[in-house]
Amino acid sequence: MPIPVGVDPGAGVGGPGVPGAALHEGSLTLGDVSLGFTDAYGVEWILEGLSGWSDLPPSTGSVEQRAADHGAWYGSAYYGPRILEVRGAIMANSWADAGAALDRLWAAVPLSEPDWMYVDEGYQERQTLVRQDGDPIVERLNGWARFSLSLVAPDPRRYGAEVSASTGLPLTTGGLTLPITLPVTVGATTTSGLLSVVNEGNMPTRPVMAVTGPCPPFTITQVSTGRRLSALEAVPAGRTMFLDFDRRLALLDGTALRVVTGTWFELEPGTNDIQFNSSTYDAAAQLTVTFRSAWR
Repeated sequence: MPIPVGVDPGAGVGGPGVPGAALHEGSLTLGDVSLGFTDAYGVEWILEGLSGWSDLPPSTGSVEQRAADHGAWYGSAYYGPRILEVRGAIMANSWADAGAALDRLWAAVPLSEPDWMYVDEGYQERQTLVRQDGDPIVERLNGWARFSLSLVAPDPRRYGAEVSASTGLPLTTGGLTLPITLPVTVGATTTSGLLSVVNEGNMPTRPVMAVTGPCPPFTITQVSTGRRLSALEAVPAGRTMFLDFDRRLALLDGTALRVVTGTWFELEPGTNDIQFNSSTYDAAAQLTVTFRSAWR
C-alpha cells in the first residue's frame, strides 16, 4: 500500500487544518483516531508507515531432517499472530493541541481486549483486531509529534466488512394428491433451506450462525465437504442458539452451553453452500449466517 509522507512535521507547516480533509492516499483508523485525515480539532494526522500489514504473518511450520536420508519431514504449519508497527505524525497549532491529540491517540490504543483497526488501501478497506504490544515511542517539538505504535493481532487474518444471510427450513407444498384424476397437474413449490454465501478473500473464515426458535432439532451442512453440525434439542420460541465456529461453542441466548455433534467447519474462499434442515418443519425457524471475508 503506497503511503506517501510528503510533509516533514519538523518544517513547522500544517495545523490547524480543515476538519475531515484527506491528507494522502491510504488511511488507518483505530478507535476515534484516523491517520490520513484532519480531525475535528484541526489536527493533521499523517500515516508515515505501516509494517506487518501487507506481508504474510509468521509461520509456525518446521521440518525435521530424515534419519540417514536426504531431505526432511514436514509438520503442520499455521500462522502465528500478526505483528504490526504503525508510524505516524501529528501537526497541531500549539504544544497544548499536540498534547491533547496524543491523549486521544493513547485512549484509542486497546491494552487488554483487542479492538478493530481499519486500513483503507484505496481499493478496499480491511480490518483486524489489535491490542498494544510493547511500548509506544514519541518524539515532540512545539505543535508536532512523531510516534511509533507496536500492535499485535492475535488473529492474523485481515477481514472485510461483516455480512449476514438468512434462510428458513426446507418445505415442499402442493404436488400430487391421491386419488389421482386425469389429466394430472403437478404444482409443487419447494423452499430449499439452502444458503449460498461468498468468502471473497483468500483464506478460510469462521462464521457465527444463529438459529432462532421455535426450531426442532436441526442439522447444518456444508454441501461441498459434507461436514455437518447437528443440534440434539429444539430451540424454544423467542430464543436463539448461537454457534461460534471459532470458539467451537453452541450457546443458547449467548450464555447457556448446549451440545452439538458432528464437525465444525470453515467457509472456504469462494462460494459456500449451507444447508439448513430438520426432520420436522416449523415456519418460524430461521438460520442466520454472519461472517467476514478473510485474507492472509
